[in-house]
Parts: sequence; C-alpha cells; structure tokens
Amino acid sequence: MDTIYREVQDILQLEELDARLKFQGKATVQKILNYCNQEELPAGLRPVVVEIMLILHEQNTLASGEGELISIKESDTEFRFSAPVTKHITLDGILGDYRAQLNRFRRVRSL
Repeated sequence: MDTIYREVQDILQLEELDARLKFQGKATVQKILNYCNQEELPAGLRPVVVEIMLILHEQNTLASGEGELISIKESDTEFRFSAPVTKHITLDGILGDYRAQLNRFRRVRSL
C-alpha cells in the first residue's frame, strides 16, 4: 500500500494523504482482492487502485466545496453560495467500470 500511497501523493502533489483517502484506498484494495479471489494485489492492478483513489479524492474535494458565489451584500458583508453540485459515486459503482480489467486477474474459487 505504501507504494500506491506515494504514487497518489506524487500525482496530487500532497505532503501527506488524509485518513479518509487512506481508508478508501484500503477498502478499494480489499474489494478488488475479494472480487478477484486473490490474497495479494497483483502488480497489474496497482494503476487501477491509484486511478480509483484519484477519482475518490476528486469526489471528496468537490463535496467539501462551497459552490458558486450567487450574491454579495455590502453593508455588514454577506456572501451567499449555491449548494455544490456533486454526484455521489460509490466504490462499487467505480469498480463496475473496471470490471473488464479486474476479470483478467480473477481466479475461479475452488471448494
């Protein structure tokens, strides 16, 4: 995971990843491992995890924004913002988009 975290940090030019993004990264890896019936993340899926973490970071950033400035009042200074428009993206929904790539690494479960 440290390699993945460093790569995401470098791409986003962050000094440190926040706990939320680290948790989302761990959850992403676990869901991929469960789907693929693997014990360890194959090297070929690391770029997928990085890309998903970038998508989740973008969603987190947009969700914490204030929206667009819609009015300003001069006396006693008042600013009004519209509600930010965000589309809630679930991890399962994102993984669905990568199903073809994940299937290449999927193992058949034996009983």
